[in-house]
Amino acid sequence: MLDLDGNVLHHLLSGGPKSVTEALSFGLKPTFLDGKSAKAFAFIVQHQMEHGSVPNAGDIASMFGDIVVATDLAPGFVFEETLRRGLYRRVADGVEGIEKKLKLNDPEGAYLAMEECLTHASAAKVKGKLPDSLFALGPNVLDEYKLVESGAIGIPTPWPSLNKMTMGWWPGTNSWLMARPGTGKTWLELIAAEYAWKQRFNEGNPRVFRQLIVSAEMLKAQMAERFFVLRSKLPYGQVVSATLGAFAKKALDDTIHTHMHHDGIWILDGSDDLSPARIQEAIEALDIDLLVIDAAYRIPWFPKAKDRFESLYRGAEIVSGWTKRGWGPGKKKIAALVSSQMNRTGAGKGGASKQTAAALTDNIMWEADNALGVEQTDDMKADGRLCMHTVKVRRMAEYKEKVSIKWDMVGMNFDEVQFGGHGHKAAASGPSGKPFKDKGWKDKLSAEDDDPGF
Repeated sequence: MLDLDGNVLHHLLSGGPKSVTEALSFGLKPTFLDGKSAKAFAFIVQHQMEHGSVPNAGDIASMFGDIVVATDLAPGFVFEETLRRGLYRRVADGVEGIEKKLKLNDPEGAYLAMEECLTHASAAKVKGKLPDSLFALGPNVLDEYKLVESGAIGIPTPWPSLNKMTMGWWPGTNSWLMARPGTGKTWLELIAAEYAWKQRFNEGNPRVFRQLIVSAEMLKAQMAERFFVLRSKLPYGQVVSATLGAFAKKALDDTIHTHMHHDGIWILDGSDDLSPARIQEAIEALDIDLLVIDAAYRIPWFPKAKDRFESLYRGAEIVSGWTKRGWGPGKKKIAALVSSQMNRTGAGKGGASKQTAAALTDNIMWEADNALGVEQTDDMKADGRLCMHTVKVRRMAEYKEKVSIKWDMVGMNFDEVQFGGHGHKAAASGPSGKPFKDKGWKDKLSAEDDDPGF
């Protein structure tokens, strides 16, 4: 019997980097393999990316068992058949979901299930379109150069260093904020959303950006509370505890009432249907420019997933697909800003098992155009500061090791901290007088003592 998973692994290991590149060019990802084979696939590719070579077969056998199956079948045939198997499974799962809805006399639900089926299946479809000529794309390069030369960037962020590095949230890209719990990811997303929204009031160059926020963790009312606190510049703690003075209370009331007739930001939360099909429907209906997803690991990207890890794997694919496709008659590209918790559940404090966990759980890296590690220790909170560390930027204009941000929850000031000169490597201290401690942030993110699954 044909063992496609074992055959794929055989070709990756025997063919080396060339076979890995070929497999990826077909569109193969760990989600197209099963069980330990999916983990081994991810580990092999991660090893290739980090070391320029594939691991040996003995290492794979010791880590994952006897799962490699030799074959005389051509690599291209094995890779394509694996992709076709993935398409078959996704379509079959989708049809089953559609039929269940129809048996319940729920045609609307069946339609949404059909759209969700197409979304999942599109990632596995073997494309028939001929490739574009590289040379024919020259005018596109010149057009984009002229656009940036004129001063245009994507959707601007509040932080100059990030704008210099990524040119803003650029249409067609998905950017991920990754951190352990309680580090300010949701705040960062709302700060970015509020900054993008208020560009419509920029007298020199007003720009309108329509946004959809998908909040899988916090309620709509809580997100709205934070937004209006940002707009009114009032102490967040005093709003939560309802201890504002008379003048501050009036300022909050005025801020809310003056914004009641505005639009430009819409929101879905856990009380809504947060399926990919529903989110896609909202993107199309609202004609958005920026999609903001908070706590992506909580969204039911793949209801049949055995755990959140598998679901988020599919979710990263879907979000990337949303940013790469064209929307509406004009085929407009959108940008996405997504947050998720880091996952480090590998056993032990090092060695192969931990490497495997890293290769598996950093699945966001497969799809992200930009990935930023968010760090905020207790000392940094006391000093009123947060850091975003550069993990990955696919299209980088200017390298920045990190972006340091003020974290003032009283004055609601989240501007970038500029250290002078090239600044990002300069020593600095916070209000407490203690030096900022940034070394080892990756170790903090990957600590295995109390970090949950996602």
